[in-house]
Amino acid sequence: MAKRHGLRLETDEDLYEAADRGELEGLDLVLSFLFSKRTHAPLIELPRLGCLNFHPAPLPDLRGVGSYNVAIL
Repeated sequence: MAKRHGLRLETDEDLYEAADRGELEGLDLVLSFLFSKRTHAPLIELPRLGCLNFHPAPLPDLRGVGSYNVAIL
């Protein structure tokens, strides 16, 4: 869906490397959906609008891999 709408998709490693090189100036928003790693600086601090993480369960009680299964149960 993102590619169809011309949105750029990157891995976290690519984004952190680009941030270290100063290539993410003007970044508007970072979206994270069912991402298994913790997002940290500088990725959280760079976007003009912010960094949003969609987690399927209440944090920190149901953190970790498979937390959406536990939340449903």
